[in-house]
Amino acid sequence: MAFAGLLVISHPGMSSAATDVPADVMPLLADVSPVSIAAAAQSRDGQIVLITSPRDDHGAATLQRLVGKELHPLLPAVAPSSNPGSGNTEAAGKGGASAPASPPPPPVDPASLRLASDGALWVVDDGPPGGKAPPASARLLRIDADSGQVADAIPLPPEMLRPHSRLGPLRFHKTHAYVADIGAPGLLVVDLSARTVRRVLDDAPELSSRRPVEAKSAHDPTLSSIPMEVSPDGAWLFIQPEAGPLVRLPTALLDDPETSAATLSAGIVFWFDTPAATGSAMMPDGTLLLDTRSDGLLALSADRTLTPLLRDPRLAGDGTPFLRNDNKLLVPGVAGTGDGPAAGRTALFLLDPAALRSAARRVAGEGTAQGTETAPGP
Repeated sequence: MAFAGLLVISHPGMSSAATDVPADVMPLLADVSPVSIAAAAQSRDGQIVLITSPRDDHGAATLQRLVGKELHPLLPAVAPSSNPGSGNTEAAGKGGASAPASPPPPPVDPASLRLASDGALWVVDDGPPGGKAPPASARLLRIDADSGQVADAIPLPPEMLRPHSRLGPLRFHKTHAYVADIGAPGLLVVDLSARTVRRVLDDAPELSSRRPVEAKSAHDPTLSSIPMEVSPDGAWLFIQPEAGPLVRLPTALLDDPETSAATLSAGIVFWFDTPAATGSAMMPDGTLLLDTRSDGLLALSADRTLTPLLRDPRLAGDGTPFLRNDNKLLVPGVAGTGDGPAAGRTALFLLDPAALRSAARRVAGEGTAQGTETAPGP
């Protein structure tokens, strides 16, 4: 199927309009079928690391390195176990997990990955697949992408998980990591220095989907991620259940182990009535990018102006986006639709949010000049 251009996504209360966005705004980086891409990240030295899984949803996910247009295993495979452990350990810090003295084993079923502010690659290991987290199986791993070794492992204790826990997006704020539990709504707060883990917002209504949603694609029968981002100034964590709406809460409350459940709950602020979305990225200016369930991309500016950027059927993939240091967006999708040879093949694209926002402004200006209601620009 030929793609003559991109479409500005439609959203309740907004009209949609075609744009003439240049083709190089969404170049195809790689066709990686027959696997699916769950998440992507690119290190400061340019290495692209992916979490991939079989298209038939059978078997565990794996970490892969994209070299050119080919995938290569980042780490040696490990057989699923109910307790992969954290390697030989030294004495634990007060109230925390032991620090490994020897390299821990590779992840069993990586769920998400993220670069910390120092450039280190961290991966959430959900443990053996099967829809239920067994005791002592989930871990937060720091990985040396160059050597392919697990450099550190912080166990996520079984008492912090629930029978239906399924760990999702990972974000950082200073010395803390946040891991969303999308199977049993809640948030894990990991103190990376003290190596302690707390579970907060357990079954909080703000993290629970209260609206019906449809699967984004045939390969996404269950939720695999949700939007979650830290503001550029580090003051706020933005998060929403799959169906929305978006809320935010102060990171200062999250990071303080003395914060009571009541105080934390009271600190949650409704932010925007966003549509169903499965992934996100935060721009340096505070604009939140949302990968929606309708094969599109939305931009929510810091002043809460929602701008539809594009809708393209190639964004029908299951994976979540990643913002590179140059503010370009890695987005998993499909190489083509319809009956063509590329139809349904897993692909990785590179989007230029700045170019898309400029195009949206141009379309909005043309619509205003013609007396047509259009989506507002930021």
